[in-house]
Amino acid sequence: ACLAVKLEQLSEKTNAHSGDIMSVAFSPDGTKIVSGSGDPTIKVWDSGAPEPSNRPTLAKTDACSLVLQKVELLSEKTNAHSHWITSVAFSPDGTKIVSGSRDETIKVWDSGAP
Repeated sequence: ACLAVKLEQLSEKTNAHSGDIMSVAFSPDGTKIVSGSGDPTIKVWDSGAPEPSNRPTLAKTDACSLVLQKVELLSEKTNAHSHWITSVAFSPDGTKIVSGSRDETIKVWDSGAP
């Protein structure tokens, strides 16, 4: 487990959205981040983490030592909903993204992952 870790900023992406960011989540392998906003756009980011083949799985303490570099935009879906996107998450296998909105809809998206 991650015991007595010092909270340190690893990376930052300014002006990531043009509206309030309501939700963010890592992909199961830690290589991507999905964000949902009031703009209402869903964006998928490269987290800067090493590819899974270059490191052990994100099990137990491996997640504690995950080093992130520069966050880069991979894809986006503008006007994904007709109102604020309040929640986003990856599926357990990382191939889909689910989003929830104040427009009272839930949508499932192809994440573009193999």
